[in-house]
Amino acid sequence: MTSTHTTSIHLYSADLCPYAMRVRHVLAEKGLPFELTEIDPRNKPDWFAQVSPHGKIPLLVHGEERIWESAAICEYLEDAFPGAPLMPESPAERARARAWVAFADDRLYGATNTMFHSRDPALTARSVRQFPNDIEALEEQAFAHGCPFVLGDEFSLADIVLYPWFDQVCVLEAFCGLKMPPAPRLDAWRRAMLARPALQGIAKSPAAWLSAYGKLLKAP
Repeated sequence: MTSTHTTSIHLYSADLCPYAMRVRHVLAEKGLPFELTEIDPRNKPDWFAQVSPHGKIPLLVHGEERIWESAAICEYLEDAFPGAPLMPESPAERARARAWVAFADDRLYGATNTMFHSRDPALTARSVRQFPNDIEALEEQAFAHGCPFVLGDEFSLADIVLYPWFDQVCVLEAFCGLKMPPAPRLDAWRRAMLARPALQGIAKSPAAWLSAYGKLLKAP
């Protein structure tokens, strides 16, 4: 049987995709080498349908396994490569981590996806009004303990899943009118995240995000 540690990993990604950014961060934290293929979500090559069962990006291919949906990919990598663990040992803390992953997917990423794909200005405005409430919930609940990470002193998958939304929040501020509320503890968390060597080669500057999205939004 082939060891999971010697079987090659291939990630099909998209440069602007926050979900793909999560997976790349997990791979980097675990020090796992992988082959990277960038896919344009708006112009997927014909051959990609043969690789991705549902046309999903990101897609992880590990030996004979194909895993899609970024949260599932991250958990798969955690289980298949238990070195440099990203989930706590305590069942209660693992449940807390998964609860914040669900919060991120439902309240932040889900609303952003709906907003970007909707042509209804009222829906966009409603999402923009809701985001500050979600930011305040993070500030008052996830970071109320004054520690640098979501689960306290322990860096975890919850931090990885949350971070890409904040790396790209400048886009919502510039193009959608989002006004971030004051959140000093969350700001400290963002600084702690950017100090991680694994993230430094993946995160982008606000100028880079704004330039990339500006070109995307102007494209026909």
